[in-house]
Amino acid sequence: MLKKFIFGITLSLIGVFSLGTPLFATNGAGLPGAFLRNPVGARANGMGSAFTAIAQDPSACWWNPGGLAFVDRFQLSVMYSMMSMDRLHNFAGISLTSENSGTLGIHLLQFGVADIDGRDANGVHTGYFDDNEMAVGLSYGVKIGSYLGIGATGKYLMQSLSDYEAKGYSIDAGFLLNVRDEFYIGFIAKNIISSLQWNSESNLNEALPKIYRAGIGIRPLALPLLLTLDALKYEREKDKKVTLFGGCEVWIVPDILALRGGLANGDLTTGASIGWQSKKFGFRLDYAYLPDVLEQGSTSQIQFGIEF
Repeated sequence: MLKKFIFGITLSLIGVFSLGTPLFATNGAGLPGAFLRNPVGARANGMGSAFTAIAQDPSACWWNPGGLAFVDRFQLSVMYSMMSMDRLHNFAGISLTSENSGTLGIHLLQFGVADIDGRDANGVHTGYFDDNEMAVGLSYGVKIGSYLGIGATGKYLMQSLSDYEAKGYSIDAGFLLNVRDEFYIGFIAKNIISSLQWNSESNLNEALPKIYRAGIGIRPLALPLLLTLDALKYEREKDKKVTLFGGCEVWIVPDILALRGGLANGDLTTGASIGWQSKKFGFRLDYAYLPDVLEQGSTSQIQFGIEF
């Protein structure tokens, strides 16, 4: 029965992928905490940013803390993005697991733009300034039974823009259902509680828009193939549509070489991995090539991870 169910879902996923419709929403520029919307992880982004149901590494701190419950080793992951217009988008995370008390995740997320051209109301050049945004997060995931993981992430937010600074926090919560590494369901609600306070004259205090994301993942018929699909809904958006993301991953040589592809904003994303895995130690180098969030060329991401 389970095999038939998985096979049916697989056919549905293939049908969605074949539509070729735009699958990537706005990055929310201008809204508080917009930098938190940019997906992390070269593996995830190589798969079209469809990762909510399969995140089981330190990037789960961003994608779905429920996935941390299935991490059974110490893991370290570092991502670097090569972007145009002097922009930064980097991520680092670790997971610390205990057999009887769940898994703890710690992550650092950085985004910024350097040398912004400052102008006054008359268009006169006033100098250059930077925008620096950072989140430091603490996550926890724990299993309930054999297949279900639940988790939460708390983030401390910092932003500096010219002479102004903001500090705040946000809290996410999610779950991940993993049935024998064959079928996955995941859900996360982001910024369910949040605040971002500026040191302006008005002491502006903003709440971050809530974000809801759900996903499924399937390994059809015991093949070395993983298919994923995510659905995303933003609060406070003019366009109230649900946005879809889709991706796939094929392991050409198990635990050594993988190829990935996905759809994002109607454009193809691609990626690959090379690594090595044993019972006591493993490492992996991931690469992703994806369209730029501001449509300024393309972005390449490199991610390195180890586990033991």
